[in-house]
Amino acid sequence: MVDIGVDITIRQMAPGGFNDVLLAGDYNLYIRRQGLPHADPTGIFEDYMRLDGKQGMHQATQNKRFHYHYDNPQAAALLDRLEQTIDMDKRAAIYDQLQDLAARTLPIIPLVNEQTIVVSTQDLIGYDAKVYGATLVTARKTR
Repeated sequence: MVDIGVDITIRQMAPGGFNDVLLAGDYNLYIRRQGLPHADPTGIFEDYMRLDGKQGMHQATQNKRFHYHYDNPQAAALLDRLEQTIDMDKRAAIYDQLQDLAARTLPIIPLVNEQTIVVSTQDLIGYDAKVYGATLVTARKTR
């Protein structure tokens, strides 16, 4: 990087120290893993697109805790509507609107997108599907 005039320091940190650096705003760029351990993206939208946590939801969103400064009234209104919506088709439409809004207004800028696909068959044993992948070292065919 020095050859192209970029001065960079890479620090690998434990979660506690990492959070302290983020809270202090002592960084220009950071990388963290963010997964979706279930099919409902509400928590991700809340964390990155709502400035202040709401009663019953996160009291301090990632946006607020780590000083992203993303404040969008349209996002807040969509999140408020989402909170009151039970019908899954209507929720899906709100998710689509939030995703489109995020693509246009960039509350954060993901640099890498990891995709993990997990499949299985009845002929496989010793295989344990995890939220972020699978244990393949102990997997074997039954037939």
